Amino acid sequence: MAAKNNCKKARREKQRQNMSDSEEICEDCNKEVSPDDKALVCSLRDNWFHIKCQRVSVADYDFLIKSDDSIQWFCKSCKGASQKVYKMLTLVHKRQDQLKSEIKNLSKNVQDCNGNITDLKANLHSVVSGTVKNILDERHEESVREQFDLL
Repeated sequence: MAAKNNCKKARREKQRQNMSDSEEICEDCNKEVSPDDKALVCSLRDNWFHIKCQRVSVADYDFLIKSDDSIQWFCKSCKGASQKVYKMLTLVHKRQDQLKSEIKNLSKNVQDCNGNITDLKANLHSVVSGTVKNILDERHEESVREQFDLL
């Protein structure tokens, strides 16, 4: 964990050093964000913001600086959009799970139908033969009765 935090601190320090070369500007106040300022970069737009401009507490800032890359920070403008996207992705994931379940049930039904078709094919010959035999037997009996009636 210490190595990961050190990597993140090194990456953030590099971002800060690069900031001084490119003169990053706070998107809210349009003032320069110096390497000594307490500022955060939006995870969605990669724009810098002073924590005061975004009303981020020093405690939250310190937490974000010390956290690993799994913690994302979004500026006020992106926060609403990111929450909507998150809700939409949650619904998509839920629907995906439902579809997986439906596909599993349909697959089982298809297997059952295939089994029934196999059984029907296997029994078809004997059923048809039995039916034909019954019809022939009935006709033979009718023929015998007709001949008996003629006598």
